[in-house]
Amino acid sequence: MATKAQIPTNVTAENCAASAANNTVVSATLNLTAQDAAIITVQITNGATPPTTSTVVQVMHSCDGGTTWQLIDSGTAGLVASQIYSFRWSYGPEVGMIALWFGQNTGQSVTVGAQCYAASLL
Repeated sequence: MATKAQIPTNVTAENCAASAANNTVVSATLNLTAQDAAIITVQITNGATPPTTSTVVQVMHSCDGGTTWQLIDSGTAGLVASQIYSFRWSYGPEVGMIALWFGQNTGQSVTVGAQCYAASLL
């Protein structure tokens, strides 16, 4: 009997991008239907002048090919100048498609970025 091995796949959800004040940044949709596990890491970086209202990242999930989206996780960055806020979530094979929504910050822009590490079993 063959031994199962994990085949890692590194997929970029959102390379560093500016999330302007009062704006929403939406990542590319990640199709994880062929994956058995995924780890998503997110960084939100405030500038020298922090936003007035915190940036929120929402992990959105779709089981119908991206027509209907549901919130499955979220994280809120703080308001400290030049601070980096990191978030990490892991999911099993029940996750179909994922998209990240960044926004709700007011007053100043922030820098957002994310990576997705996915694996399938042979």
